[in-house]
Amino acid sequence: SSPTSAIRTERLKFCIVIILSIVFLTGCASADENLDRAMNLRTTVSKADQVQFQCTVTADYYDEVCSFVIDCVYDEYDQIHFEVVEPNTISGISGVIDGKEGQFTFDDQILVFKPMDGGCLSPIFAPWFLLDAIEGGFIHSVSEHKEGYCVTYRDSFQDETLMIEVFLTKDDVPIKCEIYLEERRILLLEIRNFVFV
Repeated sequence: SSPTSAIRTERLKFCIVIILSIVFLTGCASADENLDRAMNLRTTVSKADQVQFQCTVTADYYDEVCSFVIDCVYDEYDQIHFEVVEPNTISGISGVIDGKEGQFTFDDQILVFKPMDGGCLSPIFAPWFLLDAIEGGFIHSVSEHKEGYCVTYRDSFQDETLMIEVFLTKDDVPIKCEIYLEERRILLLEIRNFVFV
């Protein structure tokens, strides 16, 4: 081959290396930036007196899917105060969740319940798992999605792997949470009006 061809080949190799380096470094920088944002959100949640939001919780049982809408207030004691908004058949039911157990208030009667029922994760605990992950969960990975970025947290439930994926906007506002138990999605939260008070 001619010297000119050799020079062109070397230039092409050099350009490819530069392009790959830019792509790789940009990806790393983006991942690091999103990780920093996730850590900043953790700090903000920890310092907030209250976090308020509304969410639609969808629970996927093997034989059926059910959903309900609740208003939530997460306080400085790591408790979630909730009230059911929809469906109308159960609207007005309220309660408190602290992660270890919760209380329903219905017709002035207080009912204590645990996060598990027959070995299953109770859907009403989904908002608590969301905030618990953001505030102190083990960050497994951070990735981008079309509306912002996604933080994946790893936890466990009854000796099984629990994975919590929180989707955030570019402004660091949670808009969706998916909870997986042993790689099967069991709970979906569609989050609205997430604000700090």
